[in-house]
Amino acid sequence: MRPLLRDREVRPTVEMVEATKAKFCELLRLRRSTALIGLHDAKHIKEKVNFPGCGPLQKLGLIVMQICNDAPDKPMLCSSFARVVIVFWAGFETAKVSVPRADPRLNGGKLPLRLHPLQQESQDSMTRDAHLDGEHLVIPPQTTAVFVEPLADPK
Repeated sequence: MRPLLRDREVRPTVEMVEATKAKFCELLRLRRSTALIGLHDAKHIKEKVNFPGCGPLQKLGLIVMQICNDAPDKPMLCSSFARVVIVFWAGFETAKVSVPRADPRLNGGKLPLRLHPLQQESQDSMTRDAHLDGEHLVIPPQTTAVFVEPLADPK
């Protein structure tokens, strides 16, 4: 690692450092604004978090994490969203990921997913390009995209 750190050809530019800082701060704002991302209780994590698509057939470099809010008849953990789907994509090309099914015992699966409002306004144009295309989430190269499903109107 030391030779790489000494190599001036691979040193980050000031612009790269600023972009990384902005992205990190954006992710912190996302976590602070979205209660489902910051679950603290082990029971809630076990009940509400799953990783669809994991296993022997999992696409290399792809992790999909889904967090569902409580069932409508229970106190909600998040007042804004029924579920959150976070896609971590390390590949160098755009990925299409099937929209995961929501746990029928919990909240979610009634309305379409959309890119988190904070990421819709991201300084990173690649992040802003993540979107829903029918039954697929489209993820730009080397992007972590957070999709949310709003709570359905109880009426």
